[in-house]
Formats: sequence, structure tokens, C-alpha cells
Amino acid sequence: MSEPKNIVELQNRRLLMKFLAGSPLLSLGLPMCTPVASKNEEQNDDGIIGSPSEANNVFDFQLAAQSILPPAHYGYLATGVLDDRTLLENEKAFARIKLKMRRLIDGSDIDTSVELLGETWPSPIIVCPVGSQKAFHPLGEIATAKAAKAENHLQMLSTVATTSVEDVTKAREAPIWYQLYPTKYWDDTLSIVKRAEAAGCPALVLTVDMDYADKRETLNKMMALDERMCKSCHGNGTPADHARNKPMINSLSKQYGHHPGLTWDFVKKLQESTNMKLILKGIVSGLDAAQAVDYGVDGLVVSNHGGRATESGRATIDCLPEVVKAVDGQIPVILDSGIRRGGDIFKALAMGATAVGIGRPYIWGLGAFGQEGVETVLRILKAEFELVMQQTGVKSISEIGPEHLV
Repeated sequence: MSEPKNIVELQNRRLLMKFLAGSPLLSLGLPMCTPVASKNEEQNDDGIIGSPSEANNVFDFQLAAQSILPPAHYGYLATGVLDDRTLLENEKAFARIKLKMRRLIDGSDIDTSVELLGETWPSPIIVCPVGSQKAFHPLGEIATAKAAKAENHLQMLSTVATTSVEDVTKAREAPIWYQLYPTKYWDDTLSIVKRAEAAGCPALVLTVDMDYADKRETLNKMMALDERMCKSCHGNGTPADHARNKPMINSLSKQYGHHPGLTWDFVKKLQESTNMKLILKGIVSGLDAAQAVDYGVDGLVVSNHGGRATESGRATIDCLPEVVKAVDGQIPVILDSGIRRGGDIFKALAMGATAVGIGRPYIWGLGAFGQEGVETVLRILKAEFELVMQQTGVKSISEIGPEHLV
């Protein structure tokens, strides 16, 4: 058997070998789509952590989650599009950026706080929207919200969440930002927007990179490994079937589907329909960033959907400089996709990002250990980031700049 070419192929092969050897998922005869709890002693035999306290880094949670999640559910999390080149590039690009370390500077008292849309947060790490979180843990977005509360992080909620905006806001005990996938029917889109507004969301995060998305081939391959009966949850497998039980969608008047061909006219229409701040998520070019400023957008997320939307082959950290230049400090710029280490956070801020978002790492924690896993992932990343600040001799985020990079 040839060597795997990348981490996704390695993950796929590991799952395949588990199934060929007799997966515990099959032996349990599990119906439907419920994630399976694993045994700690079995995890330890495989070199997989048995508790969050054993983790050295966020990748330990990836292995733990992979070992217990159904193949289709892990595939949904692991997939990129086409050959997964953009997904892999998101992480590899950070490794090409080097840090300049400083010496003989007292780093005992550092400030990691950041201001976003008039509110100050103790950390630049944002919990990004990830859909269908109950596919990874029975408490889903509630566990994530409680972890975000415990560690005091800003949270964004997905339109295709498995928990309502009202319940997540209650669990978070603070306002959250709402991520919007608009439907092709304006009345239904507006009803979602008004519901988020009524729940107290101060910001609406419009995703603009999913109207013409590519094929998720890794997901398709891993779904083929999954022999559970999934139709009871997902119907016949169409996007409409997947969305039918989602609490932010099931009350809509028409069949749900992503809005095809969004334009700047839609952005303007949305601005005129809500008092929430409007953030555009999925901006990766200076031209679009400049136009967003012209339209009075309140912020941008430099994102390629974690490599899950289009196969550009271009990492978000490589897109960041031209977006920052176009914005010229007029609105905040958040970066997501590929953040795995505290050094990645530092590099993004040094290149002009106001804050960063994480997705897969905290879901690895959720899938492996629920709320405690999410909390530990957040603590690990924050501790690593603080360490890099100390090593580079900066005491606050405002001091982080391109002079710290090679």
C-alpha cells in the first residue's frame, strides 16, 4: 500500500482500516446519526488522549474526535473541496511565515484584549460558525456556547445550526453574532434576519462564498464508508433534506436553499432591512474589500470557508495583506481558515487582522469531550498566543506589527 499523500488521505485511510478491521460503530449496530462515545482505555492504547487534560495541542483533539465520530460526520468536518488543496494550503501557508524573537524584554504583564464593533473582548480568538454541531456531540451548540461563556469569547452561530439562536444566546448569557446563509426567497431570508435581531444579535455575518461552491469529494468518500442508516435524519440526502430539521430553517414558508448569485444589490437590501451591523464573510480580494468599504459594510472576514467552498489553492493568510491595504483601517478585518497554533494568531494580527476565528479545532474538542473539550482548545490556543507575545517582546495587541515577521 502506497504512502498517503496528505493528512486528509491519511485520515481516510485510517477510517477505512478501522472499518475493515471491524469498526465499533458497526458492532454496536447504531441507528441514525448519533455520535458514539469511546472508551478511554482504548484511546490510550492507540495513543489517543482519554481526557482534555492530556492534550498537548489542538491536534490531539482532532485524533480523539476522529476515533469516535461516525465516518460521515467526521467527513463533513474534515472535507475541503475537489483535491483539498485550499484546505491544506490554509495551514501550510502559516509555516512559511517566520517570527522575529526579541530578548531581555519583561513579558510578565501582557494584554490580549481587542475591540470589535465598540465592544472589548479579552482575546482576539472568535468561535466561528460551524453548522450541525449535534452531529459531533449531543449538546451541540449549547456546549459550545457554555464553553465560549466560560472562556469569554465572542461566538458566531450558523444558520444551519442544530440549536436555535434564542437557545444559544441563553446558554452563552451574552449576545452572539449571527451568520447568515440567505435563501433564494427574500421573505424567508428576512424572517431569519428579524429573528436573529429579536434575539439580541448585534451583528449579522453574511457568508458570500457559498453560492457557487465546489464538490466536497472527501466528504463523499467518507460517507461511502459509513454503513449506518442515515436517512432517518437526513432524508434522501439533498440539501433541503439536510436542512429540514434545523431550528432556524424548519419554520420557513418555502423549501430552503442557498441564494444563487448574490450581488452588491443584495448587500444594500440587507443593510436597509436591519439595525444589526453587517459583516461580509468570505472576502479574499482587495477589490471586493474596497467595494465593501464603499457600501458602508461594518466589517470583513477574510475566509475561504476553511477550504470548503472553492478550490483557489490560495490560503487566507496570503489574501490578508491586500484586503487590509484596501480597507486601510476603516473597518475591522477578521481572518479565519487554518488557525491551529498561537503563532498563527500572532502572524495574522501582525499582518493586519483585527481578530481571528477558529472552526475545526474547537469542533475537534466538542466531538471528543463536549464543553470541556471546547474550553481546553480555547485555553491552549490563548496560552500559545500569549507565549508568542512574550517571546516577541510585545505587551499588547496594538504593538503587534509586520516588523515581527520575516
